[in-house]
Amino acid sequence: MKTTKLVIEYDFDFTLVGIIAPIKAYKFAWMLNKVLKTTLSKADDLVIDFLKEGKIINTLYIYETEYSVFRLIKNKSCEYANVEKPFLVPELKDYDYFVHITDESGIFDGSEIINRIKNLPGVQFVNSIQTELLKSRDNLIF
Repeated sequence: MKTTKLVIEYDFDFTLVGIIAPIKAYKFAWMLNKVLKTTLSKADDLVIDFLKEGKIINTLYIYETEYSVFRLIKNKSCEYANVEKPFLVPELKDYDYFVHITDESGIFDGSEIINRIKNLPGVQFVNSIQTELLKSRDNLIF
């Protein structure tokens, strides 16, 4: 009997910014709202259920326009069960937050966002992340 394998190629057409900032998520979202002129609001937590390893639950704030989505995601899971590495992106466990930007309209400039975030009090490091180099990049598809 012949078997057919389904291979799916995802489009990673988004900007990902990693942030090291030991700040509470609600306060950091408020700070981003002020400096970026957005209205990030708390969304339902991001739940990723792994088949063999359990599940992780990450805090999520979101700002949406007609053609773009701006997400603030906490890297470390607030709740996890039976997971060895409770991070959204385990190979980047030093990062506290990720800003995930899907922008079809071009209203968000990645370098401008990085420069504004760098100047926030409490932010220690900000960097653009190349998603094609990440092993766990599939965790970033929403």
